[in-house]
Amino acid sequence: LVRPTTWIQEEMGNDDITTYAGPFQGVQTIKGINFESYVRVMPHSEYVSGSACLCQALMELTDQWVTLYGGNPDALEIPLPPFLAGSSRTEPGVTPAQNLTFVMDNMDDLRIQCGESRLDGGMHFAASVSNSYKLCEGIGNAASDYAFALADDGNF
Repeated sequence: LVRPTTWIQEEMGNDDITTYAGPFQGVQTIKGINFESYVRVMPHSEYVSGSACLCQALMELTDQWVTLYGGNPDALEIPLPPFLAGSSRTEPGVTPAQNLTFVMDNMDDLRIQCGESRLDGGMHFAASVSNSYKLCEGIGNAASDYAFALADDGNF
């Protein structure tokens, strides 16, 4: 299946669209044929999202470890490192305009934001992300089980 960039370029090539126009160009009206996603799009199939699969697996693995050590994964707040003003690799010195800080409520919130980033960046359609969660369900738990088995039942 094609990615959003390809679809827009091919199906909306002659249409005027108002969108992010590229580094240091802001939002402009451009022809669909000139559309590019904010983040580089990899040259492989769009469906399903491997990145969203990793988001799912990370959530499961972390939740299982927190639970096994007596914690409550639903109460695990995750502060992310700050995004400093001007630190963007795409638009250095410009974005973000101010320092940004985010705290995820728990690993499920992080998984959702992780998957949404694939949509926000223009790399995937929504079904690719949501269906990845279903397809990859259990991978993180299996990885956690395997790691604990290697470590002699968690006695590190």
